[in-house]
Amino acid sequence: MNRACIFDVDGVIRVNNAVRKNGPYYTLDYSQVEYIDGIFSAHKLLQDAGYKIFWVTMQNCIKEGKITEQTVHDILIKMVADFKCMDIYIDDYQICQSKEENDESKAQSKCEAIQKLAMVYSIDLSKSIGIGDRRGDIEAYDLAGVGKTIQALLPYGDKLHPNAYDSYKNADSLRWVLYQVVSKSFHSINMWLDLFQKIGKIWGNEYCIVNSEQGNYCSKILELKEGHRSSRHYHNNKHETFVVLSGIVHIGLHDSVIKAIAGDRIEIETKAEHWFESKYGVAYILEVSTYHDDDDCVRLEVSS
Repeated sequence: MNRACIFDVDGVIRVNNAVRKNGPYYTLDYSQVEYIDGIFSAHKLLQDAGYKIFWVTMQNCIKEGKITEQTVHDILIKMVADFKCMDIYIDDYQICQSKEENDESKAQSKCEAIQKLAMVYSIDLSKSIGIGDRRGDIEAYDLAGVGKTIQALLPYGDKLHPNAYDSYKNADSLRWVLYQVVSKSFHSINMWLDLFQKIGKIWGNEYCIVNSEQGNYCSKILELKEGHRSSRHYHNNKHETFVVLSGIVHIGLHDSVIKAIAGDRIEIETKAEHWFESKYGVAYILEVSTYHDDDDCVRLEVSS
């Protein structure tokens, strides 16, 4: 099953015209689209963490006759293209219209759209994230069974919903909230890392818990600094498994790149070329393997 992040559109991705002085209530033309600060980097963080990305937007302006459904599609398609230009790929979007003009009906309509996406794309909603600016968005995510809900707190927006997992007010706080959610921050690890032998690396630090030649087993914790990559290498004898403890880790394995977050396990067989890096903050990997011998490592590219 896949995990996903579902974004509301108005007030989350683009400026909600309802809070503009003397502005139109709805976004009725692509020329009115103004992206909220930090939304591209937020999408990139989630994409790099392996989340599918969906937009679900309530557009009752269609049935009110203010805009046609085709025009709403045209605007969203152009917005999707804007994100694609930044190498960010939106998997799909849904346009909602509620039967009644009340919060309960809107939440139900949005819930059905989310569940439809989950069915089509094999999404585990319990491991997914929902982001909205309205209390009704949070209720829709709750109804659909979304695991973590995040509310944008706008100057003229709704008050924080009591069921919201977290909230943010600006681009920096959004990036921080998302990083914490997807990484399952492992702060307590620093309290006991000093118990183990520390080996400094260009990409961070390696802490050896045990390395037994007689028993043919080894365990380490790898501390990855942001923006650094290990060497591309392989082992002639060593067989290892990486378990991501915290952070977002990119692992190159053969000719593919695996985007892993806390709890993900990656098996690296003998002689399999691999590398690893963290692009967003410090990350930690638990390495469990057969005996480690420095002479067994063949480096094809140096660390950076």
